[in-house]
Amino acid sequence: MKFFAESGFIDVYYFNEETGVYLGKGKEHVVAGTTLPPDCTETKPPRRLAGHAVVKCAEGWTQVEDHRGKYFYRKNDGKRVMIRGLGSVPDSLTLKRPRFRYSIWLGDDWGRDIPRYVQDTHDYINQELHRSSISVRGMTIRNRKRSSPKLSISIEEWELYQYALVKLQDSLHKNPRYPVKLPKAPLVS
Repeated sequence: MKFFAESGFIDVYYFNEETGVYLGKGKEHVVAGTTLPPDCTETKPPRRLAGHAVVKCAEGWTQVEDHRGKYFYRKNDGKRVMIRGLGSVPDSLTLKRPRFRYSIWLGDDWGRDIPRYVQDTHDYINQELHRSSISVRGMTIRNRKRSSPKLSISIEEWELYQYALVKLQDSLHKNPRYPVKLPKAPLVS
């Protein structure tokens, strides 16, 4: 720790006390017998390299990779994350944006995650089959109470929809593919 012998103004270089990141140059008035404030130094920092931040360390200054504010994508799930700290980017992240809704990282680029897509499609089909069977049962009960040709047509439409869903599900088991055209559900009357 340096104590000043004389009072006066000196050139100093400010840095963030928590992160050590260089903030800029300024002047400080020092009084004889005192030291500098903790957030500045008389040691001139090096010129900043592109993509780096100049950071104060015990030996003086160092250059640290700076990706703060940039967006990367997690390789395990394709989710976008913003870098908030200094340092190199973890290997688990990439700048490449996933190109597909169902993407999987293949080591150097994104590819289609057909098994996940097929599983989600199966889940959706199962939900639709359950929903449509409830609708058909409800219409059948109402149809017994009152005769209506409109209801019997809707039941047939629902049954055709269920058949198309089951046929698609069987087809996906035999030939997993992306994308799949889903049948349209009939309008409930």
